Amino acid sequence: MRFLVSTDVASLSDEEISIRQQIRRMASTLYEMPLRALVLCAQASAQLWRRNGFSLVNQIHNYYSPLCRAEMFDRDLLMMQVGAAIRPPTDFLLHVICRFRLIQWADQSGDGGSKQTPFGKMEPEETGKIIVILAEEMLHLLIMIVDFYKAASMDDLRIRVPHFKRIL
Repeated sequence: MRFLVSTDVASLSDEEISIRQQIRRMASTLYEMPLRALVLCAQASAQLWRRNGFSLVNQIHNYYSPLCRAEMFDRDLLMMQVGAAIRPPTDFLLHVICRFRLIQWADQSGDGGSKQTPFGKMEPEETGKIIVILAEEMLHLLIMIVDFYKAASMDDLRIRVPHFKRIL
């Protein structure tokens, strides 16, 4: 993995350079599905999925719950970190903004509010609330991508430390 984030290309072998280029080409596909899941959670919290009853609410609850978090949310966040590390920062950020449908909100040349919304026909007040919630969720996701670090549990350490001692 060191060759993925290394800036010194001269020290890499031809095979490592080839692998690095291939991974960078497919970087957006690495984090596309986790990003879609996180955007769906953000849209549900903005109440864009009202008619789906409690099924979606229960799935999102399980996604964030401590019982399933390590297998779902934490791994999705880890893939988002990998994508952010591999892709150029502007490309990654633009991809996230596009998935959250916040291009008009992020556009500096506009006033942020146009007559057309990516969410269909809605009242301006309702659209404003939705955009604010989605922007908050997106910014929260970016903070988690930068800040998230999963420490090893004691069970992991009990298994891995003797293994590393045998290797050394």
